[in-house]
Amino acid sequence: MGNVLQTDSSALKVETLHSMAVQQKHFRQVLQLHADWLAQRPGGVRGNFAGFVFSDMKLPNADFRKALLQGACFVQSDLTGANLAGAVLDGADFRQAEAKGADFTGARMDRARFDQAELAGATFSEAAIQRTIFRKARLTKAQLIESKLQDCDFTEATLSSASFNQATISGSKFGNAEMENALFYHARLNSCSFGAAHGSGVNFSSGRIQICEFTRAELPESRFYRASIAGTSFIRAQLRDSDFRDATAAGTDFTASTLCGSRFTGANLYAADFRNTNLRSAREMTSDQLCQARTSEQTILPSGKNGPYLKKSGAEKAAPR
Repeated sequence: MGNVLQTDSSALKVETLHSMAVQQKHFRQVLQLHADWLAQRPGGVRGNFAGFVFSDMKLPNADFRKALLQGACFVQSDLTGANLAGAVLDGADFRQAEAKGADFTGARMDRARFDQAELAGATFSEAAIQRTIFRKARLTKAQLIESKLQDCDFTEATLSSASFNQATISGSKFGNAEMENALFYHARLNSCSFGAAHGSGVNFSSGRIQICEFTRAELPESRFYRASIAGTSFIRAQLRDSDFRDATAAGTDFTASTLCGSRFTGANLYAADFRNTNLRSAREMTSDQLCQARTSEQTILPSGKNGPYLKKSGAEKAAPR
């Protein structure tokens, strides 16, 4: 019985190795035809790698531009510097892949997976990305400029110095993400969650941030200059020394948040909720702004006194730090 099992196991191993060898040979042939197609040489054919398994393969600088890669598996593969610009990646699996500096410009992906992938310096600019998972992925200095992101998951991802400038992002999750110096300049965000996201110097200037949630986010020294954040929630968020100059924050919920030293020149704070909020040393707030906002006895006003704010009390003047 033992000899039979051993024989069957050996046969299966040989069959598997043969299958892998055949696939890799076929892959090289298809890749060459694809290269000819990209170069518009006679006989070239657009590469169709749908369902291919590239797991653990070394593919640095591979050229998959405009290739069809639906359902392809790149788990733990090496795609350092690879070019996937314009590729179709619906259902593709890049979990734990090494893809530093890879180019996904203009790619299309729906339900793709990048869990724990190394994507430092990768480019996703102008890509159309839906229902794609980037959980715990490392996207340090990644470029997602003018990308369209819908229902994506960046939970616990590293987004330090990543650029989402002018991106359109809806229904996406950034919970517990590391966001040091991330850029969302002129980005449009709708119904996104940044709960417990953390990192200083995040720039949302001139962005349109609608119905988003930043509960318990720790984003000190962040910039919301001229941003529209009306209706967004910053409950219990840590936002000291942040910049809200000329922001539209009508109806924004800052309940129990920390805004010490933040700037508010020209901000629209009509019906903004500052109950239980720490505004000590908040700068450039006016009496009119505080009269239009909601404060409570637990609010610490810019002067350091407790609220609620009373007109002509002088409590809008920032206490020295």
